[in-house]
Amino acid sequence: MKWKYLVAAGMIVGIGICGGRQVSAADLEYVPGEVVVVYDETVSQNQIQSLAEDQDSVVTRTIQVTEDTQAAVVEVPEGSDVESAAAVYEEAEDVLYAQPNYILELYEDELVPEDGYSGAWWLSNIKAYEAWGLLNKYAHEPVTAAVLDTGADIAHEDLKNVVNISLSGEVLKDDANQYSIGPLYGDGYAEGSNPGTFVTHGTHVTGILGAQADNQTGIAGVGSGGDNSALNLMVVDVFSGAKTDFVHVIEGMNYAAECGAKVINMSLGTNMKNESQYRLLKQACDSLYNQGITIVCAAGNEGIKDTGTITTVPCDFESTIGVINSTQSNQKAGGSNYGSLKTLSAPGTGIYSCYNGNTYGMLSGTSMAAPMVTGVVAMMYSLNDSLSPNQVKSILTSTAADTYGIGFDEYSGAGVLDASAALAAVEELKNHVTLPFEDVVEDAWYYNDVAAAYQRGFMTGMDSEHFGPGITLSRAQFVTILYRLEGEPEENYQDIFADVPQGWFFTDPVMWARNNGIISGYDNGLFGTSDPITREQMILILYHYAGYKGYDVSSQAELITYEDGSKVSTFAQEAMEWGVSMQIIRGKNDGTVIDPQGNTVRSECASIMERFLELYID
Repeated sequence: MKWKYLVAAGMIVGIGICGGRQVSAADLEYVPGEVVVVYDETVSQNQIQSLAEDQDSVVTRTIQVTEDTQAAVVEVPEGSDVESAAAVYEEAEDVLYAQPNYILELYEDELVPEDGYSGAWWLSNIKAYEAWGLLNKYAHEPVTAAVLDTGADIAHEDLKNVVNISLSGEVLKDDANQYSIGPLYGDGYAEGSNPGTFVTHGTHVTGILGAQADNQTGIAGVGSGGDNSALNLMVVDVFSGAKTDFVHVIEGMNYAAECGAKVINMSLGTNMKNESQYRLLKQACDSLYNQGITIVCAAGNEGIKDTGTITTVPCDFESTIGVINSTQSNQKAGGSNYGSLKTLSAPGTGIYSCYNGNTYGMLSGTSMAAPMVTGVVAMMYSLNDSLSPNQVKSILTSTAADTYGIGFDEYSGAGVLDASAALAAVEELKNHVTLPFEDVVEDAWYYNDVAAAYQRGFMTGMDSEHFGPGITLSRAQFVTILYRLEGEPEENYQDIFADVPQGWFFTDPVMWARNNGIISGYDNGLFGTSDPITREQMILILYHYAGYKGYDVSSQAELITYEDGSKVSTFAQEAMEWGVSMQIIRGKNDGTVIDPQGNTVRSECASIMERFLELYID
């Protein structure tokens, strides 16, 4: 089948380096005449070429998206409608999906007057000096960190000795639409040449992350460690002027991964809610996450709140870390995007850093906040390069400093970055107990929570070798967990529930929970000992337990942000509003559903309990 040669209508997208502006689907811009066609890894290059030839098109580049998928960048005939071409490709048998190559724009950050500079307050706010002291107490190795941006001034006095020129490069696209990696010449170059326009975004971001310390000039980057021992810094120019596109960015990501980068900074993003539009970029980010690479992204500068669904990409992906811009007083900057899918905050207002042309200046935006986090992540990997991205994210969120209240909130995420606490947690993790369970691998998302539950002694496994992370938990088992936490007090047996006889493992736990108003049982006189415990039942019981302990349970959050929020049972409504507000229970499917009647498996229980204990006990 061939498409009709329609005149391209041009959509407009906008991933900006400090975020993106809010756009509708009809406003998304893409590269004219280009379609990205995604195939299974098993499809041969001959098959890919043959399909393109059938459509009078040319394959200009094939890129790896994930371990199992590849994408062909296809140049369609002049005058063809790109969206129609993508739709035709999607009908082909071997094609997983096809889409335009969406544009990512570089939006100018807010310029700050020079006389506003009052010292590197951000280093004090995030406790960078203390973190440097900790880092240099322990053995550590330089870790490769990549900045994907507009390039950097490689002749700058604060960058020339720390940017690894041999690794750095520029993603190029020649007149024949062929992609390659060329040398990095500076900041703002377009296809290897200097267009003569002033661009300093990449230089500024790179300086925040890794500017040389101890050279008696300029600034010191957050990730410098105070002595330049933690970073092997590479810069990849993925922009041609003020814009880039999905393919350029993915090329840069793949190149950074090939060079051994453990953390990638992407101070760019756009607002895009339709999965059919962002899936290519999401797959690429997920793939690097699965390879053990942490991606740190700016949250965007439009003051937009996500409603629990992906709004700003790539920062809202579960596989990335989204950073909110905070002020000197640790409050959310007015223009910063925010919401439940953002990870944490970092200083990004009035940040003094390197400028193109061997000068310095101040900028504001989430673009400035992201490299603060990237610098800390680099130091974390410098101490322990075996950390998984999930462990990195968990440490950052568990150690972040609360600013709007206890725990997670939509204005700061998990709180403001605390570099010292994060590095201390990494060092402590080195000494963590190795779990005996063969069914709990160290890179599992729930590993740290299962380890904590095991060490606290309230979840010790199904047997000596199996934890059963995917096994559904029963109501009796969950009450027993709380009973263990309480120290297993003695209880007199009462014949209250027909399914709770004397002498069983759950007898005393159920009696204790019932006597203290933590559970009440069913209307039919049963407790439901062997019934699977649903997510809303678990939160309800935990809510009552928190009340029994005298903890503050007044915090509430709306459930309507979830697609199934209206399905929460009336008896569990108040408890679920508390659990969601405190981030004790979180959404599934990229935060779109809360699944109140879904059964809780043991790994989920470990995570829920660890969040609860971190909030109220630790």
